[in-house]
Amino acid sequence: MIRLQDVKFETAKSDILPESRHALDVVGEVLSKWPQLKIEVGGHCDSRGSDAYNLALSDRRVKSVRTYLLSAQPEAPGFADDRSWATANRSLWSNTSPENMAQNRRVEFTS
Repeated sequence: MIRLQDVKFETAKSDILPESRHALDVVGEVLSKWPQLKIEVGGHCDSRGSDAYNLALSDRRVKSVRTYLLSAQPEAPGFADDRSWATANRSLWSNTSPENMAQNRRVEFTS
């Protein structure tokens, strides 16, 4: 799995922030070099909002990433905070501070 912490979204939005483009461009280059590579793009949210809201938001974020990576056409499920990286790694992160919630707003690629 590849976890990109450099893919940033504004809170409660699915627009990819400009500073995220470089990380996604690198992924796009890999997909261009190996077009047979099949990946899944998973989107995640922090713990604010209901599960239903977060699931819909993460799905919109994945679609934004997928649109950006036009040539890849990966499968793209979204996740609410049930796969919270900060929660799963409690020794390192807490899902209660703004900084650590930002850790949970991420995109992961798996093959």
